[in-house]
Amino acid sequence: MSDASSGPGFFSVAPLHTNEEERIASLRKTGLLDSTPDPRFDDITKLAASTFEVTTAVVSLIDVDRQWFLSSCGLSASETSRDVAFCAHTINEDQFMVVGDAQADPRFMNNPLVTSDPYIRFYAGVIISDPSGLPLGTLCIFDPKPRMFGMQEQNTLRMMAKMLGQEIFKPGGN
Repeated sequence: MSDASSGPGFFSVAPLHTNEEERIASLRKTGLLDSTPDPRFDDITKLAASTFEVTTAVVSLIDVDRQWFLSSCGLSASETSRDVAFCAHTINEDQFMVVGDAQADPRFMNNPLVTSDPYIRFYAGVIISDPSGLPLGTLCIFDPKPRMFGMQEQNTLRMMAKMLGQEIFKPGGN
C-alpha cells in the first residue's frame, strides 16, 4: 500500500472503515458482488452521467481488496484495486466526498486513476448504506475535466443514491 507522505509517485490509500468486519458481512449478505447487470441500477448510472454531464457514473461496492462495479456508464472495467479507489475514501466520510481537481489534491495527484486511464480530475461520490447505516459503496461520478460541484448538485446526487438504495434493499429486491 502507498501513502502520500512517502514522496513523489505515491498516493493516499484509504484507511479501513471503523466497522469494517460488519460492513463486509453486510455487503456479502446483499448478494450483489459479482452479480449480473441489472437495468434498475444501469438506469440510475446513465441518469447520473447525463444529468451531471460527466463521462462516467458508477455504482461501486467496496469489498475487502477491490471496488467492484455493480453498474457503470462510461467505464469498461468491472473492478479496480481498493488501494486506488476514490470510493474507498468516500465510505469513511460523513455522506459525501467531492474532489474538484484530483491533480491538485495530494491524496490523489499520483493515483494511477488520475495519471492514466480514466484520467480522473473531478470526482463526486455519495455513500450507499445498508438499512443499519453501514456504508457498502457509493454512487459516484467522475470526469477528466476539473469542476466545481455545488450544494444543489450534491443534493441531486444524494437523491439518486437514495433511489438506488431503495432498489437494493426493497423487499424481494435481492
